[in-house]
Amino acid sequence: MTTRVTDPTRPRAAARLPIVALAVVVGLGNSWAAAPPASASTTTTPPSAPPHAGIWRIWPLPTIPDAFPSGAAFIDGTDGSRTFAGSCGDRAALWRDGKVINLGVSGTALDVNRHGDAVGFQIDDQMSMRAALWHEGVTTWFAGPPGMGASHATGVNDAGLVVGWAQVPDPARAGGSVHAMVWSTASPSAFQDLGTLDENPTETAFLTGVSEDGTLVGYTVNQDTFVERAVIGTARTGLHELFGTVPGFSVQALGIAGRFIVGAQILPNGTVQGLLWENRRPRALPTPPGASGAEAHDVNSHGTALGSSWVDALVWPLGATHPIVLPKLPGTDRTVPSAITEDDVIGGIASTPDMFTVPVTWSRR
Repeated sequence: MTTRVTDPTRPRAAARLPIVALAVVVGLGNSWAAAPPASASTTTTPPSAPPHAGIWRIWPLPTIPDAFPSGAAFIDGTDGSRTFAGSCGDRAALWRDGKVINLGVSGTALDVNRHGDAVGFQIDDQMSMRAALWHEGVTTWFAGPPGMGASHATGVNDAGLVVGWAQVPDPARAGGSVHAMVWSTASPSAFQDLGTLDENPTETAFLTGVSEDGTLVGYTVNQDTFVERAVIGTARTGLHELFGTVPGFSVQALGIAGRFIVGAQILPNGTVQGLLWENRRPRALPTPPGASGAEAHDVNSHGTALGSSWVDALVWPLGATHPIVLPKLPGTDRTVPSAITEDDVIGGIASTPDMFTVPVTWSRR
């Protein structure tokens, strides 16, 4: 599962994050979304595509009527089955079986498990982001180190293991540092601070996902060089570097399921390339013709990866020699997928030229 990740310690290029390029939309109306839902658009894959690629359809999802801004909705995670997590304007939200569920608080749900435990962040009275758990209508904040600033819970598995990050004080840096964090839905008042990779004081660490067997993934950022390193580990063993295919350049791990991990790396020419690790062995994912780059955001346990070229939503079936470009809604010009279920239903957003963002799903059904 994958999530939007924002680094509170520095500005970042939009191309380096899964959805941040679109996540900054504020103060928008919702004239597009208020219109009657469009018929599903379809795309037929070319004859050279894998035979199981099929015909993909895109469907708009409902939003929360009184959310503000009304034209900014996002999907960030899934339980792998029926439910997607995200936000509508300022409200944390879930979508289950095509219906929107208002979690009733200002914030964003970044992931959800099959027991209905949603995690993400809530905006508190001081406008600070607090890692949060939502279950059966109750919101609970996750604990953290003394002096903790902003925090996000970015992933949760069915066992209730929660991963994320927290901004912590650092005497050497005015903005503090960011540490990888682990929590539990059963004990949100307890926390495990995994620190950074090799306890390097110049690095910040973000966890982005957790598998059902408890494997954690994410990345670190060197605050002096801005080089990023993908990480993998467990709550027991800590973090270890996960290498891409090009040594010495930035790598992010953004999603995990079973033996598969996805993310992106920076190539020597400065472009971004999607990555798929299988049993920790990396291979590059092909970029669509004409695109300046691509990154992978999520994967399911069958090895079906999804991602974006920052204009088109992409799917890479396991072993495919090229990605499938998913259809757009009428009136939209960008699509960004963010989460995929075990039966290949994909959640994400479609964006209009005026930067209204609409929650959508794609499926072959």
